[in-house]
Amino acid sequence: MLRPGATERQPVEDLNIDMGLIPLLAFVARHSSEMTARQRAIDLLKQSQRVEGIWNSRVAVYLMEKIIVLEERAIKYNLPFRALVEDVALAFSSCQGFSVLGGIGKCPSRS
Repeated sequence: MLRPGATERQPVEDLNIDMGLIPLLAFVARHSSEMTARQRAIDLLKQSQRVEGIWNSRVAVYLMEKIIVLEERAIKYNLPFRALVEDVALAFSSCQGFSVLGGIGKCPSRS
C-alpha cells in the first residue's frame, strides 16, 4: 500500500484502539526471567509493526532492548539497575523528531 506522497512501497502500521498484544509482549520482554521468552517477545514486536492506542511496537522494541542491555551491564558491574535507567530516558528523549505515537526519527529507524 502506498502512503500519500510516497513514491515506493512502505510497510503500513495497523492502528488498533483496543489494548492488544503490544503491552502484553512488552511485559514479557521486560519481566520474564527466561531470556529466550524475552527475545521471542521482542522478535514478535519487531515483526508486528503495530500501533495500539498509545502503544507502538517499534517504541516497545527500542525500550525493551535498551533495558536488557542496562540489566546486563548492571549485573556485569554490580550496579543498581535504577542507576542505569536514566540512560534509557536520556537516549529516548534525545531522538530528534521521534514521538511515542510513531514519529519519524533516528531511533528506532523506520524502514
